[in-house]
Amino acid sequence: MINKLAIGTAQFGLNYGVTNHSGKVKIKEVIKILDRANNSGIYTIDTSANYGNSEEVLGKIGVKNCQVITKTIMLNDDVNIVVDCFEKSLLRLNINQAEGILIHNFDDIKNKNFDVLLKRLEEFKRDDVVKKIGFSTYTPKQVDFLLENFDFDLIQLPFNVFDNRLIEGGQLKKLKKKLPKKPKQLCQFIGQVKCAI
Repeated sequence: MINKLAIGTAQFGLNYGVTNHSGKVKIKEVIKILDRANNSGIYTIDTSANYGNSEEVLGKIGVKNCQVITKTIMLNDDVNIVVDCFEKSLLRLNINQAEGILIHNFDDIKNKNFDVLLKRLEEFKRDDVVKKIGFSTYTPKQVDFLLENFDFDLIQLPFNVFDNRLIEGGQLKKLKKKLPKKPKQLCQFIGQVKCAI
């Protein structure tokens, strides 16, 4: 089961964040952050090949005791490039299995080859290369679309103390009704503030 909190790793590989004045986090600090998180019972890590060299940093440190959730790169008609990138992510992270993979670019759903990509990800799931497949979302409208059109194990939501549109719009209630019906409670939420419901 995924922890209620996760560590976002964009700053481990990029100069990321509106209030970030110090740039990428140095590897010594990354080690301290992950040690502190692990000592606090937080083992879920949110990363992506799009986060600069964060996967290499995590692979050097070692994240085999963590639940790693990564994301796809944009689908530009060639599913093999996306699949190859995921396989390279596992190598960079120095792991054999990811806890989850999220479709990072929601507009990939409109791509003519999206069904092929989804089938390939399902093959990874059947082969125990990834445990859960889901989507990264940015708007309540996207969540509504997914609820109406897809089965998924994992969803990343835009939700925090300042942005509670998903409560006001009723999407969280709908997700709670739909997702627990999945076998063995496979479904989890991960909010942009890394807070699971």
